[in-house]
Amino acid sequence: MRPGTLADHGASPYHPLMSHGTDLKERPNKSQLKRDMLALQRTAERLVALGGGVLARLEIDARLRSAIAEYGRVRGKPAQRRHLRYLTRLLIETPDSLRAIEDLIGEEDRQSASERARFKVLERWRDRLLAEGDVALAALIREYPGADAQQIRQLARAAQREQAQDSAPASARRLFRHLRSLAERGHQGPSEAVAEAADGPTPATAGRDTDMERLRWQCRRGLLELDLILEAFLDGGYAGLPVEDQAIFVRLLDTPDQVLLDWFMGQGSPENPGLRHGVDLVRSWLATR
Repeated sequence: MRPGTLADHGASPYHPLMSHGTDLKERPNKSQLKRDMLALQRTAERLVALGGGVLARLEIDARLRSAIAEYGRVRGKPAQRRHLRYLTRLLIETPDSLRAIEDLIGEEDRQSASERARFKVLERWRDRLLAEGDVALAALIREYPGADAQQIRQLARAAQREQAQDSAPASARRLFRHLRSLAERGHQGPSEAVAEAADGPTPATAGRDTDMERLRWQCRRGLLELDLILEAFLDGGYAGLPVEDQAIFVRLLDTPDQVLLDWFMGQGSPENPGLRHGVDLVRSWLATR
């Protein structure tokens, strides 16, 4: 190539490879030119990997669009490399198309990074549920007040059993899918309360009476003293609890009568942090009566 600017040879003066109309002395050095060319080649590779639906939204030069379509019919690595070099040259010659493509690829990258971050957050929630049990569940419910605590607990326990048995993590995968669905819905409890106030009881709220009857039945125990404690708390303290604490109280009801009464009387405490928190809730409420 004879001395002069790249524009003398048909290249666009707007591209990074150009010196913006300056002469040879002011152009970037060879190392910078090489880096810019490699960046353009990577852009061409990303371009041919984009789906047809994405490309259809782009306003790009007709020659470039035709060359992208042609790449799908090229066979053999050497021919594909030649075609990518041709695409790179077209990108240099069509700066408006290049800017549109770079903007699109940048947006795709930002979305991918955001999706990876969400994925890691959900992975951490899953791992916490398996490691911490009800403590993690309570934290999750605070984040998503309308989540189904019972279903999540069942999935987490099944996944814990899989871990203990060193079996395939089918339940752990189901738990992750459930968490992803929960995050995508942005499940929130207050909207349900607004709908109830405006339209009257929904099927979900109509089922709450049934749930309370079920809980009342579970509070009727073989030990009269325990029976009195549980039913009094159900009538006077349960409804005012956050959803996550209500879930812990329900979990407490699975405990054998004598063990549960001993905990309430201060004779020992659960090893599980979530259950220990539930016992403290009941005892604190009883102390105010």
